[in-house]
Amino acid sequence: MLTFLSVISGVIANTKADGSTQQMDDVWFSVDTARTVNLNTVTVTVTVTVTVSDEIAALPELLGMGNVASLRQAMAQESGWRKFACV
Repeated sequence: MLTFLSVISGVIANTKADGSTQQMDDVWFSVDTARTVNLNTVTVTVTVTVTVSDEIAALPELLGMGNVASLRQAMAQESGWRKFACV
C-alpha cells in the first residue's frame, strides 16, 4: 500500500538466472521531509554550536535546511574536509 499520495513512475520486471521473476517500481513520494514536523511522542532538544574558521568562511556557502547542516557547518565538523574541497 502506497501512502502520501505516491506516484509510480515506472515498473521494471526481470527474470533471474534461476527462472524466478521479480518486479521493481520507481516510486516518487509526495512528502517533503525537509519541511515536515516530527509527531513522535519523544521530544529531544539539542543545541550544537559550530565554530567556522576563517579559512572555511572564505569558501562558498550552501544553506542547510531541516536536519541538514550548511556546507560551512558540515566542513567545520569534518576534520578531513580539505581533501574533498574542490573550490
